[in-house]
Amino acid sequence: MKRIKIFFIPAGFLTMAIAIILLLNFTAPNPTGRRYSSESPLTSGQGNSREIGLNGERILARDLGVPRNDLPDQRQCFCQDRYRSVPLPSECRVCMVYAVLESSSHRRPDFVAPSFIAEVKNTQSLLYEQSDTLSQIGDYVISARAANRPLYLYTRVNTRLDPEFYQLVESTGGAVVHYFTVPGWVDPVDEAARLALGIGAGMFVLGFIMPSRLPRFQRQQRQAKPRRADDPVSRTARKIDAMDDFVTRTKDNKRFEIDVEDSRND
Repeated sequence: MKRIKIFFIPAGFLTMAIAIILLLNFTAPNPTGRRYSSESPLTSGQGNSREIGLNGERILARDLGVPRNDLPDQRQCFCQDRYRSVPLPSECRVCMVYAVLESSSHRRPDFVAPSFIAEVKNTQSLLYEQSDTLSQIGDYVISARAANRPLYLYTRVNTRLDPEFYQLVESTGGAVVHYFTVPGWVDPVDEAARLALGIGAGMFVLGFIMPSRLPRFQRQQRQAKPRRADDPVSRTARKIDAMDDFVTRTKDNKRFEIDVEDSRND
């Protein structure tokens, strides 16, 4: 019983600790550390395309702790290699990378940090047929490789993407992150963590209330459990006792007969 008690307390505590860490949502393998956004962004019907995209950028800026790349001291661009000697575009403060872009003189991603580049796509789908978006992501991938920084593409949790987008983004060492929550969506990891938290708490409490030793009367019953009268050991013991009695009676009878014979001869 004591061994079971020792197991339940640490096992319950460890289960609760892991569940709490998961529920705090800060261990995901992307620059935010989160599995999903701190709030749901605007979606279709709640604004125009610019407002919807900008709302996603503002949420990600807060979660990343990185300013958006459209502030006056930001505006870092990827620029076409052949434009090195021409003036910068008005929307760029600096060209951080010159590369052979596919279809534009320059690109300005949503976020540029010392260790990564991030782009927000707060939309229902990213399909191969959307040539403008595919060209844009392609230019980001080329530039991210030239800058030796991973590219992270943040989408809604239910955004549909063609496989080409995953392949392009992952080739930089980054990832597509299904991140922005939508109404009605529930994180499966959170569900599992809540269940584990309840189980761990139950194990922890049970370990404390469980007695370290059996009650005294149960120990006495285990230590001095009477044998049943018809078990094999009891039957064998009775047979041995009966045989001893028979031998003793035989000896006594024989001795009595000898004593009687001797008294007659006298």
